Amino acid sequence: MYRIGIDIGATNMRVALFNDAYQLMERAEQKTEAHLGVAQALEKLFDMIQQVDPNQFASGIGIGAPGPLDAAQGIILDAPNLPGWQGFRLKEAIFKRFGKPVFLTNDAKVAALAEAKLGAGKGCHTVQFITVSTGVGGGFVHCGEVVFGLSWARFRGWEYDSGCKWWKYIGGSL
Repeated sequence: MYRIGIDIGATNMRVALFNDAYQLMERAEQKTEAHLGVAQALEKLFDMIQQVDPNQFASGIGIGAPGPLDAAQGIILDAPNLPGWQGFRLKEAIFKRFGKPVFLTNDAKVAALAEAKLGAGKGCHTVQFITVSTGVGGGFVHCGEVVFGLSWARFRGWEYDSGCKWWKYIGGSL
């Protein structure tokens, strides 16, 4: 089974195809040219997806993008480094074109998870990741799971356990 990973940044966009062992099979990169708007960037993304997976072997598409985002709905809310993308339904646009499951989350959180699972943080209980690029962001991984903010946690059934000084799952929809 193959998967496509997309990194959307203010300067560059990257699309890659990975196999089950998380080995990089194909890769494409283009300038975002964010100042030219979302339509031209979306066409570049479409072209790169087709380039890395011409036979459409991928079972899904994961996207890391600068925030703030509505990850559940797949919407870029108001990314300051992506002018004209405010309110853009990225998940929907990619799903309509390729018909595969699409997942969107914050780019720094995706990078934190990758480091925790495959990189320098592999085997560590907790990993903090800071990125400094066109923008600045970060992610925190605990026990192999990305930790999101308070509003995310409470909405999805997590609460702070003062006894162990950590969040625990009490039920809800993940």
